[in-house]
Amino acid sequence: MKGFLYMLSIVLFFAFLYYWWKKRSARKAAGGDYKNDDQYKNTSLIKKIIGWGCLISFIGAVAAPIPEEDQVRMGMKQTDTAKTEQTPLTEEQKAAAELQKKYDDQAKYEEWIAWQKSEDEKKAAEELQKKYDDQAKYEEWIAWQKSEEDKKAAAMTQRNANIEKSLSYGWDMEDLDDNSQKNFYKATDIVANQTEYIEQADMEYPNCRDVYQNPAKYYGKIICLKGIVSSMVQEPPGQSLAQYFGGNYFHAVLDGGAEYVGIHIKGRADNIRPGDTITVKGLVTGHTVVTNKTFGGSQKAIMFTGIVAP
Repeated sequence: MKGFLYMLSIVLFFAFLYYWWKKRSARKAAGGDYKNDDQYKNTSLIKKIIGWGCLISFIGAVAAPIPEEDQVRMGMKQTDTAKTEQTPLTEEQKAAAELQKKYDDQAKYEEWIAWQKSEDEKKAAEELQKKYDDQAKYEEWIAWQKSEEDKKAAAMTQRNANIEKSLSYGWDMEDLDDNSQKNFYKATDIVANQTEYIEQADMEYPNCRDVYQNPAKYYGKIICLKGIVSSMVQEPPGQSLAQYFGGNYFHAVLDGGAEYVGIHIKGRADNIRPGDTITVKGLVTGHTVVTNKTFGGSQKAIMFTGIVAP
């Protein structure tokens, strides 16, 4: 009976919705005088009857007692549930449950171990890849550095070849006193622009007497001469040759023992005093005339342009 009333209330509810819609349509069709329209009145009456029937059937379904069969069935289900909840486990059941839990824990542990191993392998692979990448970058850098060094060496070799070629010609071999100053200007240009080459060139120490007697023999050769400073002048930066030498130029007379040497040096003489022994490195340009501080008067000497030997 309870189920029938529930079903009836549902059917009447849908019928109520249908007649509510029909009543609404009849009202629209009748217009302003819809209250006197027969179709509207009939539809409204049927809707009310169905509505009351739906309400009464629903209340009856709620109030109707549960059938005895359903009560028995529900009671049995509750009893079985209660028994299941209240019945203590046997020792075998406990042992089985513990064993199952142990297997579950073991499976979780093995799964964690597998994950950990996978993560360690990933990390090791990443570290190995980084090592290979770093090695590749290092080898690439080494190759680049070697390439740059080779380029510098090739450029230095070419520069030296050009300078050596320049040193091999253009000297006035006949004018040993360099009256035209052709040799002086050539040597000055090389000293001003190729100072590094002169600094790095192999040192050769010829005898001053031999250089004086055969200056043409040493034209174009980087040599070193040693002597005692007899007199010296540090020219100001604005002086013409000083400007060509980058603002640093001094000239002096050296007592080379056998011969005097008139030197024109690119550099400063801040720490050089008369009486000091110095070594100069550069180019012979011929003969010049210097003042003899010891005996007075003037005498011929070697004319030399270069730098103070490092």
